[in-house]
Amino acid sequence: MTEHQLQLQQLVTRRAAVIEEVNTLRAEAQAKAELVIRLEGAIEGLQLVGIELPPAEETIPAAGEEETEAAEETEAAE
Repeated sequence: MTEHQLQLQQLVTRRAAVIEEVNTLRAEAQAKAELVIRLEGAIEGLQLVGIELPPAEETIPAAGEEETEAAEETEAAE
């Protein structure tokens, strides 16, 4: 094989590996999305029978807030 053919073979092999990785990630994302739906159903079911969380625990911090709180806790510990 020539050098160009070897490069082409490497690119084809790399493309196949990336396609496989993308397919794996899509399957994982789909599984997580299905898990979210099941969890939401379980939450709704518990709420329908009257189970509620106290108001303070009911709020979920935004993604940025969690990182900020963790950084503040780390700074406070030092």
